Amino acid sequence: MRLPKGMSPNPTIKTTMNYAKNPTPCGSLSAVRCVEPETGAARIPKAILLGLAALVAAPFAQAQAPADDDVVILEDFIVGYREVLALNLGLQRDASNLIEVMTADDIGNLPDKNLADTLNRMSGISIQRSQGEGRYVSIRGMEPGLNNVTVNGQTIGASDVRARGGRPPPLELLSAGMIGGLEVHKTVTPDMDGHSIGGTVNLIQHSAFDREQRQFAFASAAWGTNDTLARTMSPGGTDIYEGSLGWGGRFLEGERLGVFVGGNYSSRDYNLHEINARGHFDVGPQLGVDEVVPVPERFEQRGITGNRERWGLSTNIEFRPTFQTSLYFRSFFTRLDDDSYATFPEIRVRGVTEVFNETSGTGPSTYQLDNRSQLERRETWQFIFGGEHMLNDDWTIEAALNISEGREVRDEIAHEFKTMPDGRGRPLTEWDLSEPWFPRAVVPDPDNPGRNLMEDPDEFIHDRLRFEPSTVPERVWSANVDLRRELDLYGHGGFLKFGGKFLDREKNVDNKSIRFVPTPGGPLDAGMGQLGLDRTSGDYHGAFADGRMRAHPAADYRQHLDVFLATAPQYSGARATAGRRTQGLRFWGFDDIGAPMAGSNEYWTYQDAASISNSFEDNYFVEENIYAGYVMADIRPNEQLTLIAGVRVERTEVDLISNSVIADTEGLDGVGALPPGADVFIEPIRSDKKFTNWLPNLQARYEVNDNLLLRGAITYTIGRPDYIAMSPLNELELENNIGPNQWELGDLEIGNPDLEPFESTNVDFSASYFIPDGALSVGFFYKRIKNPIYPFSEIRNNTEFQGQFIESLSVDSVRNSDPGNIRGIELSYQQHFAFLPEPFDGFGILLNFTYISSSVSVPERPGESFDFFRQPSKIGNAQIYYSKGGFEARLAYTWQDDQLDTLGGSILGDVYEDKSSYLDFRASYRATENWSIFFEVANLTRETQRFYVVRPGVGERGPGYLPIGRTFMIGVNWRM
Repeated sequence: MRLPKGMSPNPTIKTTMNYAKNPTPCGSLSAVRCVEPETGAARIPKAILLGLAALVAAPFAQAQAPADDDVVILEDFIVGYREVLALNLGLQRDASNLIEVMTADDIGNLPDKNLADTLNRMSGISIQRSQGEGRYVSIRGMEPGLNNVTVNGQTIGASDVRARGGRPPPLELLSAGMIGGLEVHKTVTPDMDGHSIGGTVNLIQHSAFDREQRQFAFASAAWGTNDTLARTMSPGGTDIYEGSLGWGGRFLEGERLGVFVGGNYSSRDYNLHEINARGHFDVGPQLGVDEVVPVPERFEQRGITGNRERWGLSTNIEFRPTFQTSLYFRSFFTRLDDDSYATFPEIRVRGVTEVFNETSGTGPSTYQLDNRSQLERRETWQFIFGGEHMLNDDWTIEAALNISEGREVRDEIAHEFKTMPDGRGRPLTEWDLSEPWFPRAVVPDPDNPGRNLMEDPDEFIHDRLRFEPSTVPERVWSANVDLRRELDLYGHGGFLKFGGKFLDREKNVDNKSIRFVPTPGGPLDAGMGQLGLDRTSGDYHGAFADGRMRAHPAADYRQHLDVFLATAPQYSGARATAGRRTQGLRFWGFDDIGAPMAGSNEYWTYQDAASISNSFEDNYFVEENIYAGYVMADIRPNEQLTLIAGVRVERTEVDLISNSVIADTEGLDGVGALPPGADVFIEPIRSDKKFTNWLPNLQARYEVNDNLLLRGAITYTIGRPDYIAMSPLNELELENNIGPNQWELGDLEIGNPDLEPFESTNVDFSASYFIPDGALSVGFFYKRIKNPIYPFSEIRNNTEFQGQFIESLSVDSVRNSDPGNIRGIELSYQQHFAFLPEPFDGFGILLNFTYISSSVSVPERPGESFDFFRQPSKIGNAQIYYSKGGFEARLAYTWQDDQLDTLGGSILGDVYEDKSSYLDFRASYRATENWSIFFEVANLTRETQRFYVVRPGVGERGPGYLPIGRTFMIGVNWRM
């Protein structure tokens, strides 16, 4: 790397980030990575060195741009954390739009499980977690589906849980070892996709042209453990193994060919104790009391033990036959296997009969117990073929073809047990609600009050066996062509750029539910105790949620497995085997729900109506075509001012095929619209949606002096509705037939093909002040969002649907609401204390804080105003680090405020995710030039993930509680 003379010969700054998509001639003010015309070798240009000099040079020295003949090249030094932060800041400073950058030497330097956790440390970024890991990323509080995630600037196929997560790809699939750099674009330019209301996250692969060495390699290996429940659940463990390996080099005369190949692997055991409560009773109508009592309608204690394995492979081949031409092939593959076994004890309260006070209540209930074994595989791959060619001194053409697929395959089996084996009816449940997140329930035996029915296996009869195979592929291919003409209108450079893009996306959701009940009078038509499925002994159910609760009885997974393998109906092409660690079940070959699947034997009887209804209700096929074109100009009237102006137009055409399902829950064999002899009627339905959006864009960057930088932007972006929301799929369940095509009750879940896309007007302003070894910045943003989409529930009286007259129809759907506003402020401060005396000159800090205020109204709840969904109002990060003499240590604190997770029909149905804070630590020591060791601890304070509801006069009550625990890791890194 080339550094100015006079700078301290400290470790050379070696970025592994291929920031610019393609090479740009050195000397261009817009270049972040450039190539020398004589050799084609990669260099970082003067504009970046200016920022680096200000941050890395001697304290309080004024930075000057180096002259071409006033540079030195330092070889074979190792980058330090101080210099990495300086490089990140320099890249952000030089960019034309508002962007945050993290280079590979910074990624993975804190105990992050995946890239979502890493992004959570950047300003204005919050995440949604699943099983203790980050899954989705929110930018400035916008829910994940309104942000864009790309790899190498290209769209990837999303692989998500049964397609219920919508458009955003889950970043838990990707580990830090695969990525050479991260970009978060908070203002997009016209040559970027318009689906980006919050912003765009771009993941960049390693490149052989990003290193000074002609050949380089790196590797890491680590082992760790998680102290969640301290192995109180068996048979799983808490071992964690991680490793990565990468190699790159440049070949041929003039180093024209660059090759990088890398891979990663991780294996993580986990044990989870999760509490979920759904709904709480308003006892006024039942007891004549005008108050809400926090007795949950449904309460679950989920015990899950399993193992997650991640695999990743990344390749990047770049060929530069001449200075004018660059060609590349980039690809990656990643896979996540989640093999788990879970018990789902659930109490369903059917009413409230007595209220003692705010902390206790009594009501009739039923009890259900699910024992589930599941293998979930999610994978994503991408191939990009592209290149750039300089037609002459003024014109450059760039083109790329992107092919990607995300796929989820899930195989699940569930054994279900229920209470009421002896005809006693629904027993009364007594609730202790003194701790908001830990309701405790006892079901006393009416004939023996000292006996708790919930702890007796004989009180649970074998109710049902479910197979739930699911396959959800999403395929994406896109092609784009861009033309760029260099301009020199005012003698300071600039360019005109225009181009077009076509994207085709197909998603096919194929979820099945194949159901059996014990054959009446057969060997399995009995209680758990009679089947030998006793309550598990030992530590598996000895304590729950860090010992805060007692667990309820569950079938031992080993006994569960034995019963299934001995009794399951045999299907053509189907087989069951034991899982790796959990000894759960894996199922393959369930490709049909026809006659072969309907087999019954002395143990099980096939439920045709329930199987067919549940196998079709959520399935759909979607094809989305996007045609986009843009024109933009980068104009530089003087050395201080840069203007970007342009417009993008996107045409979206969506074709959706789904199902209309009508189910007779009473099994009346063809009453009303159902054919004779059938309990379920399924009809394919189709819809299409077309819309065009014009997206003007104006941005300015003004360098007041060497220290002060101002930015401003007015941009227009969109957010397309989730597929499942705009699908015409619907499921209608009918009860109490009162005449031909007439029913007393109905329950309808339906999508909305008429949804309009989100449309956002975005205003941004920021000021950055650069000081020796640091910077301060403040940013303001405002968004006016039209057509926000929200879920709603309503009761329709005396209505018709699908030819059926229904006296009282409960409807769950989605619709657009009135426009909403979002405004916020971002503050950040970065400082290395080089001016302190030794050894304190190794300390530094990073601070960022984001405050967001928003409001949106919902027609079904007049007079009320809400924050945008899944939007925390405050997000903050604080890091203190020490870097000196080969030793580095970082203590990082991440915090986000509570947020509205689910909007109900009233305040009683609103669910919030509680505020959370995570404290992490990492220390490393470089023993030699090539080897270093590290130790890290994630979640030092053992933060939990919590959800709550608000009950007037009572306060917060918890519908969700998940302990995450601490993770300890130790490992080694090697670099060449």
